[in-house]
Amino acid sequence: MTALSLLEDAYEATGESPIIAGELAKLNDQLGSLDNALAIVKRAASKNPVDMCLKQLLIKFSVEKGQPEEALKVAVEAAHADPTSWRIQRSLARFLKTLDAPVKSVRGHYEAAIRHQKGDVGLVVELGAYLFTKGEYEEATKVFATVRNLSLSGQERTKIRELWRG
Repeated sequence: MTALSLLEDAYEATGESPIIAGELAKLNDQLGSLDNALAIVKRAASKNPVDMCLKQLLIKFSVEKGQPEEALKVAVEAAHADPTSWRIQRSLARFLKTLDAPVKSVRGHYEAAIRHQKGDVGLVVELGAYLFTKGEYEEATKVFATVRNLSLSGQERTKIRELWRG
């Protein structure tokens, strides 16, 4: 499970590197079916309930299995156990966003994730995009303005992070 969690983190940190994606696919294939992987992660998480990497995998597999209620339950429990886990806070923000929760609630979780993962332009842009799509134009502008203060490479500045439709 640790190898899977590390590869998931590496995949995200490298901007979805094709090399890491290949290794991640191989490991997922070794785990077998999603049901099998979910059972393995549940067992491991029950033995070590404070391991946030396992919680994150449990959330991911629950979503892939079509169990968003279970994933949300795990995310809430994980946030109580470790409120400084930026990935858990981001997961909560994304769940609440899909459930059309109040903007303040979603924003609060995004801001908590940003506080604990300073300099992550992807999180800031995700929050700004969310606020913009909710009609909070002034707040979105303020959030996007904070990106200007981050030291980013030219490649990082021009990277497409989200496609908007409509």
